[in-house]
Amino acid sequence: MEKLVDRFFSFSGRVKRGHFCLGSLFSLVVFWITFLLRAFPRSSFHSMLSNRFAAVVPLIVAIAFALESFFVVVAAVSLLSIQVRRLHDGNFSGWWSIPIVAWQAYCFAFPTFLNDGSCGLYRLGLLALPLFVLLLVPSMSGKNHYGQEPA
Repeated sequence: MEKLVDRFFSFSGRVKRGHFCLGSLFSLVVFWITFLLRAFPRSSFHSMLSNRFAAVVPLIVAIAFALESFFVVVAAVSLLSIQVRRLHDGNFSGWWSIPIVAWQAYCFAFPTFLNDGSCGLYRLGLLALPLFVLLLVPSMSGKNHYGQEPA
């Protein structure tokens, strides 16, 4: 368990492209699921539940919101951690992740809802754009300022 926590939430060291892809994919899947959860209150399924189980729907929505918030925070910290370590692998400071995080926060925090109530999932593609750029950053061979080259 300690190795898993260190792998997803450590801000020191370096990470290769493969690990970066897997970590980013994990975070993007969590964000995609939360986009779908945000669209749930506007869906016809929500209306059906509200009619049949009016007493428990507010509790279910509150629990879903709490779970969504928890998973978004975990995924965001994990994504930030892996971005910083990927920048370290290219011998860049982790502070360069601030513009990337600002872009991702904008894309995630302001989803657009279309007239039919569906979420504008095109923003997920915009969210992934800086991750693709980080994937293209070449690794520095050998030891650099941030540690040994990962195996």
